[in-house]
Amino acid sequence: MKKLISAALVLIMLMSGYSGVFAESVGGFTPEEVFQWLDESDENVSTAKMQAVNGAHRLAEILVCLASPNADEEMTQEMLDWLGYMTESREDENSTQPDLMAVGTIAVCHVLKILCEEIDTEGANSEGLNAILDYYNAQDEAAEDVNGQTVNALETAYRLAALMAIYISTSQEEAAQIQEALDEAAAFEPTDNPWDAMANSSEWLYRMLCAFVKIQDSSKIDQIEALTASTEELVENTEAPEQAVTNWLYSSVNAIGILLDTITFDTDI
Repeated sequence: MKKLISAALVLIMLMSGYSGVFAESVGGFTPEEVFQWLDESDENVSTAKMQAVNGAHRLAEILVCLASPNADEEMTQEMLDWLGYMTESREDENSTQPDLMAVGTIAVCHVLKILCEEIDTEGANSEGLNAILDYYNAQDEAAEDVNGQTVNALETAYRLAALMAIYISTSQEEAAQIQEALDEAAAFEPTDNPWDAMANSSEWLYRMLCAFVKIQDSSKIDQIEALTASTEELVENTEAPEQAVTNWLYSSVNAIGILLDTITFDTDI
């Protein structure tokens, strides 16, 4: 199976502050529409692997909603490009499930990279970001097929999400806890099934995004913890790694929706 066209993560520095306030995204859609698409697409697919594609594409879109308010012209164009790539891939009848999954997860990486740049306005942690991007590019080049690109993209995504959380951490202890979680995530031992690696990275992507949300807005902690408990129960009751990937990615969309006040998760569940 052929790899996708080169998707190098090019570092672009942004000289403005971070804010979670937004109206609609650079793509002209709102978070509410993302959740509508999540539900509609979920109803129209027949396999867990295509559900995972739905989760990846919707996560990229909801992250665009988060990043849009502080995006400069170059960042805006980068996000528009990746939104376009995702749309083209979905409309191309020759696109396979692995193709669609890779495009979505790579798009997630690009938007998370932009969020890291927006938060670290002075480039104080640019060395760490560059190290992640360099590793991503090397692994992307070495990947033998699109499944390998997806595995690499999801691993990179949770590292970028962790970096976001570290950027805004309020204490050394908080940052150390995130680093400990990264070490635990990296201890995963790959199997012959790439979906096992995708499931591991999707879980840690969710957990790092949740750490970011809880630090960014402490009023969301109870909702995030309830969402996590619900997701863990869902994952525990499934044996298929592709279904676990779907559960973690859907919950990642929900976590960002909670941060953006688009949804409210019932803390009594």
